[in-house]
Amino acid sequence: MFPAYNRKVHRTIALGIEVLRRVAYIVIVDYVSLIPWFVMLWLMFDLTFIVIEREEPLITAIAWFANPTRVAFHIAAKAVKAVVVPLLRLGLGLILKRILGLNTECRGTPSQMSLFRQFVNSKLLSQKKLRGAFSILDAHYEVVSIYEAMGAKVGRRSYWPGFGINCMDPEPVLEIGDDDVSGSRSEIFTTDGIGSEKVVIGNGAMIADRVVLLLPGTRLGRSNVRKSASSPPLSF
Repeated sequence: MFPAYNRKVHRTIALGIEVLRRVAYIVIVDYVSLIPWFVMLWLMFDLTFIVIEREEPLITAIAWFANPTRVAFHIAAKAVKAVVVPLLRLGLGLILKRILGLNTECRGTPSQMSLFRQFVNSKLLSQKKLRGAFSILDAHYEVVSIYEAMGAKVGRRSYWPGFGINCMDPEPVLEIGDDDVSGSRSEIFTTDGIGSEKVVIGNGAMIADRVVLLLPGTRLGRSNVRKSASSPPLSF
């Protein structure tokens, strides 16, 4: 029974969807998000001029690298790649997610479109990419806003210190009540090898670090407290 809960089991994607998802991931998001960085590099090469007559190639190269204009554009390019690119990648990922639509509760064989949406979440809005954006925006409160943009329903005055939870498929199937506190590195799974089902966390609940809400369908009651490294039953 339990192997069926594995997200990777019984899931195959048609060849056309496979090609489409890779194009969407590599071209539409990753390459487009790097355009501001490419522009800064192009300006660096285009606007850096040196005029040195009858000098050795080594001297010319040193002069070009030490040129104040090149140095300024180099610093600007690094800043753009560190700040602008992660935020643009996050924004494009959210836009693509909304264009594709949100998954709903479904227990049984998932559709090809559902699998594609899950792929978008796992690649474009992965934990690594989200944390890169959170480190720029805010690592405590903006986490909630991003998950709401991904489709989750989060109540008022929710506080997720650190980098908050990790939920690959929040969609409308993740519901969190008011006045909740969730620790960093806690895992919430709304999807498994059988399908997707709602995970509900009641008002005033407190989830410590590294808590695993293992299976879809988990429900935590009002003012429930879960300690670190715990995995609560489906209903508690």
